[in-house]
Amino acid sequence: MGELIDKVMLESLQGLLADKFDELINVFIDDCQARFMRLSSAVLRGEFEEIRAEAHGIKGSCRNIGANSLADICALIEDKGRHSDATGLKQDLASAKQQFAAVSEQLRDYL
Repeated sequence: MGELIDKVMLESLQGLLADKFDELINVFIDDCQARFMRLSSAVLRGEFEEIRAEAHGIKGSCRNIGANSLADICALIEDKGRHSDATGLKQDLASAKQQFAAVSEQLRDYL
């Protein structure tokens, strides 16, 4: 699947945070897992404001860690939530979850 993370940004964070870097990675993964569970539930219920909010939170976390392609998918989901647009939403969510799994795997390589 190729590189899904901006390695330069991640290595910069690693140098900056030193001992706290592992904690950052673990918190990112745990937080996003919880957010994806809430996002999935919101998609099933058609709760567009919750879809927007959860996708926005995941997007921000992804940008902070350099997972920009995942952030882009979340931005699309966020926009659909903002406009109450369910078109392709389940497929977008499936793509985001698949990419999150791959990003998590790559991030764990840094631990």
